[in-house]
Amino acid sequence: MRLFIATLALALAACASAPSAGPAAPRRSSTEISEVEVRAANQQNAYDVVLTLRPNWLTPRGPTSMQAGSNNAVTAYVDGQRLGTVEALRSISSMEVASVRRYDAVTAQQRFGLGNFNGVVEVITRRGGR
Repeated sequence: MRLFIATLALALAACASAPSAGPAAPRRSSTEISEVEVRAANQQNAYDVVLTLRPNWLTPRGPTSMQAGSNNAVTAYVDGQRLGTVEALRSISSMEVASVRRYDAVTAQQRFGLGNFNGVVEVITRRGGR
């Protein structure tokens, strides 16, 4: 009987949840940088925000042999308008940024049209936010 009670006590203790250390941190999205993250990054411009938080977004992915005439760079958009390569994001103050989104090549071409073979980084500004 003692063995049963000891086993039951251990089983109940194992099932008990650990005390919470507070609210869980929000999950980091692999395709979006939120305004909260932008402010926390404490950077001067949109390029540096991306470089700090999601540096892999700045690098083209996938094979480039099928991209005749492609400049092999990720394209930057601001509020749906083509800006140039991601280097152009240096001209956007981080104070203007509401969010930043990354689109893979397939989604980028569906959303923004042909020519976005290396994906898109789009900045949504506070004034142009959707």
